[in-house]
Amino acid sequence: MRAPQPHSHFRDSCTRHHHRSTDTKMSGNDYTFFSATNVPLADWAINCQRAELLLQRLPGSLHPSDSKDNTHVSDDMNSTSSAVALIPALLAGSDIYKECTSISHDYRLTVAQYSFIRSLAINADTKHIVDNYLLNLAIENQCNLNYKKRCLEFANWKLLHCNYMGKLTRQEKAIVWSHCQSELYQLLGLNWTPDDPNTLNF
Repeated sequence: MRAPQPHSHFRDSCTRHHHRSTDTKMSGNDYTFFSATNVPLADWAINCQRAELLLQRLPGSLHPSDSKDNTHVSDDMNSTSSAVALIPALLAGSDIYKECTSISHDYRLTVAQYSFIRSLAINADTKHIVDNYLLNLAIENQCNLNYKKRCLEFANWKLLHCNYMGKLTRQEKAIVWSHCQSELYQLLGLNWTPDDPNTLNF
């Protein structure tokens, strides 16, 4: 199995994670996928709704403003800080892409933590965390679907045209996976780099 890697679609480049190694990236798009429509990703609309509902339960800001008078730090401030710290766990335990059983809880938590840390670093708001988390899971899910389809097509082709069983080697599976990533990233206009087949372990 490869170890999936989280990506990030903020203006930057980082690393991602799942059946491969862990690497996440940022796209240079000016818009956020969270509010986009007609996105060619499976179950996108329903999971956007789930993300919207989750967002209503989260604090809007990741940086509660510092009080100039230290004697008047409110309970609300402390409460908000505590809620912010729980965001990664809330995301990983949410029902966003719950229908995708191939995405493990560990992967979900890794994506949530990465999105959280990067959002803090660039002073983004909570919506950016949820947006990035949603996009990573959506793309991981779609890559898995495309990968299974391509592997089946390739296996059938080998069965018809080669003198051995239509089974794919580990290297062939890695190449198919990387190709599926590359195609999907290009379709979505993301400047992410697909996994190197030589680094994948299927």
